[in-house]
Amino acid sequence: MCFTFFKLLPVTRNRVLYMSHYGKEFSDSPLEIYRSLSNDNKSIEHVIVLNDAYYQSKIQDKNVQFVKFGSMKYYFYCATSKLWIFNVTTSEFMKPRRETFYLQTWHGIPLKKIGNDIIDETLKTEKRRWILSAKYWDMFLSPSKYFDRFFQSAFEIDDRVIRNQGLPREDFFLVNTDEKIKTIKKDLNLLDGKINVLYAPTFRQDGMLGFPYPIDLKKFSENLGNNYRILVKLHPNITANDSYKSDNVIYFKSNTDVNRLLLVSDVLITDYSSLFFDYSLLKNSMVFFAYDLNQYQTSERGFYFDYENFVPGPIVKTQEELESEVKKQGWNTPIYQDRYNYLKSIISSNNNSSTIDLCNFLISEVLVIE
Repeated sequence: MCFTFFKLLPVTRNRVLYMSHYGKEFSDSPLEIYRSLSNDNKSIEHVIVLNDAYYQSKIQDKNVQFVKFGSMKYYFYCATSKLWIFNVTTSEFMKPRRETFYLQTWHGIPLKKIGNDIIDETLKTEKRRWILSAKYWDMFLSPSKYFDRFFQSAFEIDDRVIRNQGLPREDFFLVNTDEKIKTIKKDLNLLDGKINVLYAPTFRQDGMLGFPYPIDLKKFSENLGNNYRILVKLHPNITANDSYKSDNVIYFKSNTDVNRLLLVSDVLITDYSSLFFDYSLLKNSMVFFAYDLNQYQTSERGFYFDYENFVPGPIVKTQEELESEVKKQGWNTPIYQDRYNYLKSIISSNNNSSTIDLCNFLISEVLVIE
């Protein structure tokens, strides 16, 4: 109702609205696009959907306004912005104005099935909403032509909407990485030389509360030893209590930018999260803790790839196996090297300038700023 009323107001032609994960954090490709646009042109008005005042305070820019997701101001800026840059879908009732350009960056390279392709039939209503929302997208960012078919199937979008020249968030891992690593480690107090092990699992539909994973972090940390530090970053959809924390087990809030954690980690433990695509750009060790693989691939989401012959690291199903593989850090075995190289070949559209190229287009063709 508010959105419909505010659509009576004029569109502000230099206003850009950014949203990552419904304001739970500001990260991913929308953040990288903001960084580039704010550096390139000071005449752009930036509006960021960000719910946490602490993280709002981290962005010092007089051209930035902050709004909370679902607030009156949120609907006002949705109705009056020239450009939307979102990495999640919006309500099917939030139809952008004809003058508004809707750029959908999405929030992950698909390993597990998404949108209309999800095999879980209990999500029929959600699938319908996703398809309706996708009809409003003016541009969709794909990592490469290889993945276009998955997005077309998942969201029923036309190939003319897809831009497959790399993802802005990948530039974060490819440009000035040594300098970024030093800065982030200093910010997070990780400069003591320990091996940083990032545990970043995806969510399950039936496990959104508490700590729904079969891993004893206290025992895991003790068995790895004092030379290791475990960084825990759960999916934004999970409302979790700290199951265990110590000097060597650090929890990060759901609104922490996971890309910063990936960059400073020596080992990634995940399961079916698409984070491993991004992490593969760093060529560090990965272990896949897929304790419920059979259930996940047959009844919850399903995969676009043959999981067991695709992921570039050992697959384990028990904590004992996990501890052993983390200590090995054996990503450079021939079989995993071959898989790393294959990953590189299918996400090779990024030439380290995806963000710059995209922003040049947005400035000249969408915002029309000279």
